[in-house]
Amino acid sequence: MGELPIASEAQDELNALVRKVRAAFFVPPEGEEVLFELSQFTSALSPPFVEIAGAYRANIIGLLATISFPYTLAHAAALDRHYQRLSSAERIRSLKLLPKQGESSVDLTQRRDAAARETADHAMVQFLGSSEGRDAVIHDSISFLARSLGTASLSESANELVLQGLVLCWGAFEVLARDCFVALLNLRPTLAEQLLKDPVAKRRFELAKVSLETLAAHDFNLSKKMGVILAEQQDLSDIHSIKAVYEALFPADTKLRDAIGSTDLRVLSQRRNLVVHRRGIIDEVYIRATDPPQKAGEKLRLEPDELEKQIQSSARAAAEILKAVNE
Repeated sequence: MGELPIASEAQDELNALVRKVRAAFFVPPEGEEVLFELSQFTSALSPPFVEIAGAYRANIIGLLATISFPYTLAHAAALDRHYQRLSSAERIRSLKLLPKQGESSVDLTQRRDAAARETADHAMVQFLGSSEGRDAVIHDSISFLARSLGTASLSESANELVLQGLVLCWGAFEVLARDCFVALLNLRPTLAEQLLKDPVAKRRFELAKVSLETLAAHDFNLSKKMGVILAEQQDLSDIHSIKAVYEALFPADTKLRDAIGSTDLRVLSQRRNLVVHRRGIIDEVYIRATDPPQKAGEKLRLEPDELEKQIQSSARAAAEILKAVNE
């Protein structure tokens, strides 16, 4: 939902309202812009990475649907309002239809309803195809959302929804990073040696301490279970472990290194921890790690555009991980 182009006092007020609403509510991007990079090579992935990519895509699509629900609701309400206006007018106009010879009152009512519905549907298509119609729907949608911001509890709920989107975003990335790690080491168990030679990554694993019970659980054959064994020791649930493991596995992959080492991804991880472990209340640890504009003791506030930026950054990192493990 961008700003509207017509220069007028009324339009300036509407544009200001759009900015206010977009500062609180997530408006979904067109199509699958967020997953564009991932979609470019998904068809070239081999099993099991194609399944992992599919699960990640579903998680992100679900995330976008969840955090954009208030906008979706407002947009649907605006559409329904205009359709009902057109439908009511056509139902009145359909009363001019007279009964045909031998037609019952029930059949006449059904014919009138069908005629009104067909005409209203056509009028709605034309309405939405006009700039006037599109502007009217935008106006009604943002007015619906703006009114909700007047209630303190609903305004706070809007921020909570964005914060939960943050948690879902990190969760989708974390699951992909772990699943790719497990699948890769299951396919190429010799890569475990590369991990154990890396001075940073090796501190996260203890292959020398694999128990007899663990060996027995895998029929004393770890040739296709190395990823599972290592993931039991390190679940890759934090950005530092993900960086350490993938930089050790792919030391020459600069694109992967840059993607998983980005500031956006690091801040995403910090924000997720703050929401999950401290209900979003900012503390000194978070301040030292991210240098936020807010103060300690305040509730973390995040604009939807910032969340969208972090979804895009994590999606790029996910794409680079999939490229690396697939090759």
